[in-house]
Amino acid sequence: MSKTIAEALLPTRALSEDIPFYTKVLGLRMDMIYPADDPQVAVFSGHGLRVRIDTAFQGDPGRLRILCEHPDQFANGDRQLTAPNGTEIEIDGLNTPMVLPNTQHSFVVRRLADQAPWVIGRA
Repeated sequence: MSKTIAEALLPTRALSEDIPFYTKVLGLRMDMIYPADDPQVAVFSGHGLRVRIDTAFQGDPGRLRILCEHPDQFANGDRQLTAPNGTEIEIDGLNTPMVLPNTQHSFVVRRLADQAPWVIGRA
């Protein structure tokens, strides 16, 4: 069986500024960096995510969401961060409580109009 890996590709202008942010602030592990002289690409992984930061990529900075059990203990408690490469990072709770609005329930019965065909649809 073949192995498949997906990764997010993000642009950068200064890889040397992004490395400490992604490793120290976000806690990702640097898997590779190349070339050895004047690196242009770095690949990070962690938290179920793999990120490739490439100086040759000309796209827009992305947005990453990191969900964790204790978001106040992650990244010094910051919930919105911006990486040096412009990528926005949102930190949120893993099991955020669901907010349910108040509802008004009613039971309505209607008869079909004369000779109207029966249509399957929403109840």
